[in-house]
Amino acid sequence: MTKAIGYARISPKPGDSELGLEAQHQTLREKAAEIGVALAEIHDDYKVSGTTALDEREGFMSALAALDDGDVLIVARRDRIGRDRLPLAMVDALIRRRGARLVVADAREVDSTDPVEQANAALMEMLTDAFAIYERMMISARTKLALRAKKARGEAVGALPFGVRMEGGVRVRDEAAQKTIDRIIRLREAGNSYRAIAAVLDAEGRRTARGARWTHKQVAAIIRRHEAEAGVVA
Repeated sequence: MTKAIGYARISPKPGDSELGLEAQHQTLREKAAEIGVALAEIHDDYKVSGTTALDEREGFMSALAALDDGDVLIVARRDRIGRDRLPLAMVDALIRRRGARLVVADAREVDSTDPVEQANAALMEMLTDAFAIYERMMISARTKLALRAKKARGEAVGALPFGVRMEGGVRVRDEAAQKTIDRIIRLREAGNSYRAIAAVLDAEGRRTARGARWTHKQVAAIIRRHEAEAGVVA
């Protein structure tokens, strides 16, 4: 069922007094009634500047998270999101991606049929995509740099292979797991398929490092690693 989520913000400036939270709440309720959608909840940012980054506004982020497909986010005025047009357009693009829409109580809806508005929204969506790609690339770069630093310090990185465990910050041989590896190798040498080996391990009560049942893919990975370490060419 479609619902409306309200968002209100009041800045620390005394001049914002005419836009008090209660006044905004009343506007949100009236707008929701006007468009025929039940106002489910209102999220506030109290004494938060309009220049504060959107992802640093607890109220706004919780309002965004509450949106489901077909829902409406209502704000009393455009400047409750930001005084510049760019933040508003980016918010509109993000909301539409969630299958919802943005309604500004004192203006026409941002996602109107106006060709100019549509062009602006399309541009902002492309910019949002570009920012998202850039952010993923930066996260990837930072992760790689962190892993390199850990390797330089001699710290273990990545998931530990089955048969190895950490002890005092050092990788050591896991004797119990090594017995399972030896069992896998013997079963394979006897001509058993990966699936058959997995079935035998489960029947014997042997489990993976996570305590789960074995799959043929996990068996195959252990055998391939063993062959690579032994210098066997498949």
